[in-house]
Amino acid sequence: ILLELPVPQIFVIENQDGVFELIDGLQRISTILQFVEPQSINLPPLKLDGCTLIPGLNNLLFSDLPLSLRLRIKRSPIRTVVIKKQSQGFLRYEMFKRLNTGGANLEPQEIRNCSARMLGEEGIAFYSLLVDLSQQEDFSACAEYLPQPDKEKKAAEELVLRFFAAKNFLDGFKGSVRDWLDNYMEGVLLKTLAFDLASEREDFIKTMVFAKEKLGDTAFLRYRGDTPVGALPPAYFEAIAIGIHNSYDQIKDKNQASLRTNITELVQSDGFRTVTGPGANSK
Repeated sequence: ILLELPVPQIFVIENQDGVFELIDGLQRISTILQFVEPQSINLPPLKLDGCTLIPGLNNLLFSDLPLSLRLRIKRSPIRTVVIKKQSQGFLRYEMFKRLNTGGANLEPQEIRNCSARMLGEEGIAFYSLLVDLSQQEDFSACAEYLPQPDKEKKAAEELVLRFFAAKNFLDGFKGSVRDWLDNYMEGVLLKTLAFDLASEREDFIKTMVFAKEKLGDTAFLRYRGDTPVGALPPAYFEAIAIGIHNSYDQIKDKNQASLRTNITELVQSDGFRTVTGPGANSK
């Protein structure tokens, strides 16, 4: 802005109350606010740094700038695209998805979560289901073994989605896990794929209760001998969780120790490792 270079437009959605909700431009808006009016967002004021073209600006706060530069910032327009509240949910969803795919600012599951909310009440209900189930007691205990950086990227919610996709949309897998999950969620949200919230919730919880009860909180980990090792690999979660779901009636009364032994041997077998190792994006 100080160099008078153009600032990319921001996108907002008008909600049912007429309030604008920001869907693209958070970094731009929050940076300006934290520089010009940090008290409005309860953050410490930004100090300019890395100003290689005008080194004299380095280490200056907004209040340190000459009046002419302060006015230049305040008077600089930022073009805003408003998506009206009358717009169909699908259009809002498409807008958000196109704005936020291909970039590196948001993780895939963060984009999916926000995209779901763009579709209105039904999208919010699906998004809320993923969040709620990611916090379900038995699953949450097992998901503690996710790496911390992955947790911050909504990996637990993505595992819930992976369960439903592996259970209901296996034939939709074409070689990319990200595309597979995107396509499945989009199919559910746009009603091209059936999804009953109540029954799907019940299936997930029943599976996770069984996994935690029979296999413990290390249910979905790799094993070295009889010892669980490492962080939770998503492919192991898919295989074991869907295996439990698909054969629940056959294994529900199995002895806990024998079940654990069988699964421990299975995940260490050459056949299992062949289809779950690095680069093994195979159905």
